[in-house]
Amino acid sequence: MDLAAEQQNAATCIEQLRVKTPSDQQIIRNLSGGNQQKVVLGRSLISKAQILLCDEPTIGVDVGAKAEIYKIFEKLTAEGITILLVSSYLPEMMGLADRVLVLYEGTPMGIVTRRDFDEEKLVRLASGITA
Repeated sequence: MDLAAEQQNAATCIEQLRVKTPSDQQIIRNLSGGNQQKVVLGRSLISKAQILLCDEPTIGVDVGAKAEIYKIFEKLTAEGITILLVSSYLPEMMGLADRVLVLYEGTPMGIVTRRDFDEEKLVRLASGITA
């Protein structure tokens, strides 16, 4: 392991993702939920991944951390990174996604694009109602 590179990566993530921590040596589980989520995102960014799969990324985080995570997602997509977002929180999906694949009990019910986002339509599809 290159400890100097690891410390530089940690410092970069802390700065760019605005992780609130007393030091780069802090144990991740001792951070708040939102800051833990930012660290997980930071690890993915260090790998230079072009596609991120984010499963319920804002569960258990406060409103402020949620807003910061959304800003990070906007920045990443502006840089050309693809984010596959899995979320059961409809306002989150409608606010972040370009299109939504709606599943009902694991079965694809439809793909809805941003211009066709309608809360009732998405809820009906998620409930297994197609008509």
